[in-house]
Amino acid sequence: MKRYICLIILSLFSLLIAFGFSSSPSASTLISFVRSQEHSDSEADLIAALDDCIQKRFLDVDKGFGFSRVIRPGTTPHRYEAENAKELSVVEYLTRARLDVVLYLAGRRVVEAKLTSENADSVVNGLIKGPVFITAGNKQNTGLPGPAQLLSRCQEAMHVFQGSGKYDFSLGEWNFIARPVRASDTTCLNCHQRNGTSLLSWGKSDQDSKSLHIGDPLGLLVYGYKNSRQ
Repeated sequence: MKRYICLIILSLFSLLIAFGFSSSPSASTLISFVRSQEHSDSEADLIAALDDCIQKRFLDVDKGFGFSRVIRPGTTPHRYEAENAKELSVVEYLTRARLDVVLYLAGRRVVEAKLTSENADSVVNGLIKGPVFITAGNKQNTGLPGPAQLLSRCQEAMHVFQGSGKYDFSLGEWNFIARPVRASDTTCLNCHQRNGTSLLSWGKSDQDSKSLHIGDPLGLLVYGYKNSRQ
């Protein structure tokens, strides 16, 4: 199985180079993997390639916020739909590697969430969106954590992302890789505020939004994966 995934990684590496991925974070990861396959987590490399695709959706300046970047309006609910050849290829490789993959999205508001027994479900479901099914495994729902089970992990990840870009954990049979969505330019700062709210009027900001800087985490993507044979 490990050798099979390694072959997939090598093929994906060649494809990413062909598409001009050589300067992207996932390409760097894959280059390192090819140079030294020992001590490498090939499944994590595949998730890194997927993260590259998802992160690019958050670079476009349009009227979409948050979850609408992942699940476009009018598309199938909770089902990820690839939008270009790169995304299609990455999903194909994940499927060939027999990985069930899901995605959650949370914003900055998750850090200050205060829950009671009465409002827990409604509040958490508003803070953590998902799961979105990336691959089409038949048993993806088996033991899959809900947003409430991920809350404390997402809160910890947001704190970690103040100084790091990696936060990984496991829940049951599922492995999770959390990565930050960071402010990439001043346009992000015009719309996103430190308390996690977004300004719908383009070009306007207030003192709270000015307290954010380029590179600060605006939210996080949480990728869950497991071998489909489990």
